[in-house]
Amino acid sequence: MKRTLLNLFVDGATALVVFGLIATGLVIRFALPPGSGSVRALWGLGRHDWGDVHFWMAVATAALLAIHVALHWSWVCTTVRHVVVRRGSPSGQPSAWARNLYGAGFLVVLIAIFGGFVWFADSSVVPPRLARPADESGSSASVQEMGPSAPVEEEHGGGGRTADSAIRGSMTLSEVAEVTGIPVQTFKTQLGLPATVSGNERLGSLMQQYEFGMSHVRRVIEQNKQAK
Repeated sequence: MKRTLLNLFVDGATALVVFGLIATGLVIRFALPPGSGSVRALWGLGRHDWGDVHFWMAVATAALLAIHVALHWSWVCTTVRHVVVRRGSPSGQPSAWARNLYGAGFLVVLIAIFGGFVWFADSSVVPPRLARPADESGSSASVQEMGPSAPVEEEHGGGGRTADSAIRGSMTLSEVAEVTGIPVQTFKTQLGLPATVSGNERLGSLMQQYEFGMSHVRRVIEQNKQAK
């Protein structure tokens, strides 16, 4: 395959994947907004399924960009050298080894930036915040409805605060167990889930697959809270 044709193929594939990345982002944001994971679906896929598609689109974009850089490696190395090397430096063409060193350094910096971001995001993750089950008017108030600046109150024995209002379809079974203090195995048993179901499965996906609703989850929480 000629170099020009290969570049055309890679650039065209990149454009299509980026378009898919934008499209899936719009679907997640507008067609299937937060909180709709267990009640709405688009072409058989719920919000969290589209989130997975969006993620793999991002992975494909990164892979195609890596191929694009590889196809233009000499240009990347030369451009980075021109940016780094100041005026007044020794003139002349550098060796291929020296030129590749500039490109490799540029890639190391990029990897460090992305790796640092992932590490920072992972270390900043906190457990789901709990909210009061009802406001002064007696209506239920979830974490999403109260907003990020709403006061958070955790459950204390006999205090009348419950965690079920903080349960969302985007949470995994393990996260639900952490919030409620009820073992994952208890949820599996009382919701009729197979023992092979992983604790990392999202609640919304399980509700679609095994045909139970959020009311069943809240009933399990309530029954186990009363039993304590």
